[in-house]
Amino acid sequence: MGARRALAAAAGMLVALAVQAQALPVPPCGASGAQVHPSYSAPDGAPAVASWRNLDLSVTPACLGELRAPMEVAVALAGRFRSPLSVEGMARRVGAISQTEGLRYWSVTDEGWRTLLSEAYAVRGAESNARREDFSAAEVLSGAALYTLQRDTRTTGLNRYRLIGRRVGANRVIVESANVTPLRFLFVELYAPRALRVIHILDRLSSDVWAIYTVSAVQSGTLEQDPRAVVNRAAAYHHFLAGVPADRIPPLAP
Repeated sequence: MGARRALAAAAGMLVALAVQAQALPVPPCGASGAQVHPSYSAPDGAPAVASWRNLDLSVTPACLGELRAPMEVAVALAGRFRSPLSVEGMARRVGAISQTEGLRYWSVTDEGWRTLLSEAYAVRGAESNARREDFSAAEVLSGAALYTLQRDTRTTGLNRYRLIGRRVGANRVIVESANVTPLRFLFVELYAPRALRVIHILDRLSSDVWAIYTVSAVQSGTLEQDPRAVVNRAAAYHHFLAGVPADRIPPLAP
């Protein structure tokens, strides 16, 4: 337990100090293996983290897509993990929306592990509430807009998200998502549509190693954002893609 706490404290210092050698996140917009900020962690190590407040992402490289806008909080995670999945296999994991139900993250407010999504499933379209099977690899890689409904344990009701994935070259998958509907607690709007945006750039480096660079950003909200909360939510999905239960390792931002 002492070692676990020490690791958690070290990870927390990484986020809390937020020592920025770069003024902006540097994503791998070019070939895989390009220099990024933060730098990729070692395979199977905790992802490297950087965080920013009041950052204008509109001047960042075009591969960040819809995140290129002024943001109240932005975090970047860069890691590598071992997985035998092919590009199609990773796309199927991205499309497995129902498997994100019950995903856990470290809650800074609760100072403990908490369920992130109590309900999550794919739906048939932008206006549909009809549940459907998880998205196929072909759908995720198609560049088409796909829609999900998610029940976050911090908000009221089901929230609609749009997911757009695409294949770039032989070994890269890019996935963007954003909330389509406002997120509310009771009758209070916490986040406007498209206030929560995420992009994942996944590169298959070899037959058993993947690299993932994630930028997760909050454009604005009713409540002041704690970057640690954004880090921990992003980490939950990072670990999901890596096939590692998030609550079995120390939190990135205790």
